[in-house]
Amino acid sequence: CPRLHEKFRRAPFFGPMLTDYEDHGGLRRSAKLKAITFTVSIMLITLILSGASLPLTLVVACMGGLGIYLIARLPTYTPAPAALA
Repeated sequence: CPRLHEKFRRAPFFGPMLTDYEDHGGLRRSAKLKAITFTVSIMLITLILSGASLPLTLVVACMGGLGIYLIARLPTYTPAPAALA
């Protein structure tokens, strides 16, 4: 859906990450850190709000670990330094 895609590109949290990945084929190091921090936060919130049974903890740890691994494996985009005026 093109409309939803544009909405995500304009979003303050997802927009820069999505734009970097689409335009340059990778994420800036700061965007990777932001995505990993977001993933860990969601994992912790899920475990806290759900009561953290052992099976759920294992599933969340496996899925979150996989997500973090995939984020870390994305190519890192380093923008060229701005030209001096």
